Amino acid sequence: MRQATPQLKSLAQRLLVHEAKKSPNPAKLAQALEVCCQRLHKQLDFLVGAGGFRALLDRALFLAKKEHPWLEGVEIQAYPGCELKALNEAMAGRQPGEIRETLTVILANVIWLLVTFIGEDIVYGLIEEAWPGTKIAPPGPPARIDLKRG
Repeated sequence: MRQATPQLKSLAQRLLVHEAKKSPNPAKLAQALEVCCQRLHKQLDFLVGAGGFRALLDRALFLAKKEHPWLEGVEIQAYPGCELKALNEAMAGRQPGEIRETLTVILANVIWLLVTFIGEDIVYGLIEEAWPGTKIAPPGPPARIDLKRG
């Protein structure tokens, strides 16, 4: 299955931690995911529109559910929000590390899908606009998507 690269997961985790003000609290990380989503939506609205962004979020969540089945039942709230309905209930009883990893995968999937559709340079540029002053580029070589793997 195609999925976000480790570099994109690292980027997604850094964005979540930044928005959560470095708090490991799962509720703060869930709020941070919503903020990240809203920032990306604001940057991408002119490119993909509300429907396109919603489809992107739906696909990112679908892929995350394959890797983290405990997300079953979690859905994206109706537009214009990026809130995940039933996320708090699904997080109950889960370890903070597992929650952080899962939320990271959701955001990484969003970024990976964007890279796949519109290209890495454009996506990184939009992310840098959404998070000015934040070091966005992942360490090491740029992330590359191998479309031949299945």
